[in-house]
Amino acid sequence: MLVHSWIVNSVSPSIAQSIVFTENACDVWVDLKERFAQGDLVRISELMQEIYSLQQDSKSVTTFYSELKILWEELEIYMPIPNCTCRVRCSCEFMRNARRNHTLLYAIHFRTGLNEGFGMVKSQILLMDPLPSMNKFFPMVLQYERQHNVPPTIDDSALINAIDSKKFKGNNFSGKSPFQGSNSKGSTRVCTFCGRSNHIVETCWKKHGVPPHLQKKL
Repeated sequence: MLVHSWIVNSVSPSIAQSIVFTENACDVWVDLKERFAQGDLVRISELMQEIYSLQQDSKSVTTFYSELKILWEELEIYMPIPNCTCRVRCSCEFMRNARRNHTLLYAIHFRTGLNEGFGMVKSQILLMDPLPSMNKFFPMVLQYERQHNVPPTIDDSALINAIDSKKFKGNNFSGKSPFQGSNSKGSTRVCTFCGRSNHIVETCWKKHGVPPHLQKKL
């Protein structure tokens, strides 16, 4: 009855109503397994898309890593790595290599999603053979972030909207955005980094970050 109570209190209320009158905890567990252990191809597709599109952007390394870890662990629930069931222990290292490749993909997704400010540490990690595990990979990136104070990437559209909102409210906003032209007709300058006009790469906020005196006002 104690185990049965644990299970009932661990599921959503709608599911709990369907198992509350089942007395045997084993029967409850088997019932839940049969209902929810089947792979959901739609959710797997969604998770894969979220993992591949996830970027650090304005998030800290810790926040970005946590979001990726949550998605990756949920994907492992739907697509777990099988374990060997042979009576005699395998000697071909097949399952161990499969698990190593799975962990390698995890590390590569994390590395790929990091901002450009981590280019140096990303290059150093790729030169390591074998590639370190996430337990070693993540502390290296976190230490690099703390030592070099890497600024987060600011979304251009959100930044411009914030500036326009400030101007619309009539606030005195000192300092021009590098995305604004120097005259009413606009400028023909085009940034070679982000492709936007009216500024050059030396003043590109997407590459260098927002100036400190403007971040406080935004």
